Amino acid sequence: MPKTPEEISQSGNGPEKNAWLLDQIRSPREIVRFIENSPIAIHSTHLARTVLEVRLSEDAAKQAAELEQQIAALVGIAEAQRVLAAKLDGQTDTLIGLTRALKALTLGLLILTVILCALEAFHFFESRKNPIQVAPHTQQTNEHPY
Repeated sequence: MPKTPEEISQSGNGPEKNAWLLDQIRSPREIVRFIENSPIAIHSTHLARTVLEVRLSEDAAKQAAELEQQIAALVGIAEAQRVLAAKLDGQTDTLIGLTRALKALTLGLLILTVILCALEAFHFFESRKNPIQVAPHTQQTNEHPY
């Protein structure tokens, strides 16, 4: 069973302490607990501090690499959004143009409708002034030929 940081810090076996500290599975928290429980100014404490600094540096380098990848992904996303925004601007301009054309067409149809209604009203009132004269040969009689 592996020893805890507290147990290993109290151990008198120097090589065992060094091996424990240099083991890659040790987390920075375990190393800090080792330092807290070790007597001051012994070789293992200095080694532990050095190992802790190396582990923290390695962790920082890993996090920096991950951050760099994430930033690169975000830059790619931002570029894609810029392209989509430009496309959307073009589509918006097209819709504005079509809306203006539809507005002009609607206004034209409204004017045409008013003109046609006025002409129809003119013809209606004209027909009321002059009743239609029926030609004599088309007049209907009440006589039945049978």
